[in-house]
Amino acid sequence: MRQSSKAVLRQRRLRKQPKPIAMAFGWLILLAFGATVVLGIHHMVDTWSWTAAMLSVLGTLIWRSSKVRDARFQLLASSRVAESICGFVRSFDRRPTDPVLLRAVYETIQEQIGVPTLPIRLSDRFVEDLDLDDDDLDEIAVEAASLANRSTEASENNPLYGRVTTVRELIEFLECQPLLTAKN
Repeated sequence: MRQSSKAVLRQRRLRKQPKPIAMAFGWLILLAFGATVVLGIHHMVDTWSWTAAMLSVLGTLIWRSSKVRDARFQLLASSRVAESICGFVRSFDRRPTDPVLLRAVYETIQEQIGVPTLPIRLSDRFVEDLDLDDDDLDEIAVEAASLANRSTEASENNPLYGRVTTVRELIEFLECQPLLTAKN
């Protein structure tokens, strides 16, 4: 019996869960980076009161930009209230397209933008509509390829290499990548 694409992705994500020691190490690195930033600012201004003021301004700017981004995505989501992954999958020709690949791309994009309630469209442009840059696109492509059991090696030979700007083009790009063979 064939499993649904949702069940397949759930199993593959569970296998990729980070180990607790890796998570602790990541938080330790983040803490060290934060301490370096604070000490760097303190070294530039030479007083703790100015350091606190600079950190307050920096925190306010970051908070404000996240609020603007959230409001933009909320407006976009409200204009797509009747859409879901079902419509996303139906807008593609289902016969030749792997449903696991479609779900992997959809869910990976939602994870990357951090707005799980935003329905994704095939025509969405990564930079203009979803506020993602080239590094984000690379992360999405690698993660979705991994979940869909696609190879990312020799992607430079892919006819769509370097020309992916929309969600549809990313799916077409990943469809051109070979399937990985089952591991023993």
